[in-house]
Amino acid sequence: MRAVVLHEFGAADVLRTEDYPDPVAEPGWVVVRLRASALNWHDVLVRQGKYGSPLPHVPGADGAGERLDTGEPVMVLPSLWWGEEESAPGPDWQILGDHHPGTYADLVRVPAECAVPKPSGLSWAEAAALPVVGRVGAGAGRRGRRRDHGGVAGGRCRGRGGGDLVVRRQDRTSA
Repeated sequence: MRAVVLHEFGAADVLRTEDYPDPVAEPGWVVVRLRASALNWHDVLVRQGKYGSPLPHVPGADGAGERLDTGEPVMVLPSLWWGEEESAPGPDWQILGDHHPGTYADLVRVPAECAVPKPSGLSWAEAAALPVVGRVGAGAGRRGRRRDHGGVAGGRCRGRGGGDLVVRRQDRTSA
C-alpha cells in the first residue's frame, strides 16, 4: 500500500509518501480501506515527536472508508482501549497514530470496535473528521452550549466504540 511515513520527527517536510507493508487483520481487529483521512492538531504533535512514536511510523488518527472483510462503510474512532470509566480514559488508552500505524495510508488496521458505521448522510471527508468534531461538540453539549461545526453538532462521544458517538446532522440552511 501507499502511506505517508515518518522516518524522523520535525516540520511537515519530513513526511514522505512511500510503499509500506499492508496491515493484516488479527482476531478482534479489522482492516479499513480509507476513502478519507482528517488532519488534526494531534497529528502535528505526533509528527513533531511529542508522543514518542516509533520510527518509521504512519501518523493519522481519524479516517473513514470500507471494511475489507464486509465492505461496510465505516468511520474510524481513534480512541484505542478507553477502559471502563466513562469519565476518563484508563491506563491502556492510546490514540490511533501514536504507537500504532495510523490513517495516513491506503489501509489501516484497528480494533473492530473502532470501526463504526458511517452515517449515510455524510461525505467521506465529513465522516473522517467527525470523531474530532464529535469530541469537541460533546464537550460543548455537557457544558450546556451548542456548537455547530460544518453542519454537524456533537451529542455524546467517548470514542470507546460502537454507540458511544451520537451526532445529529443539521440542515446547513437553518440556524
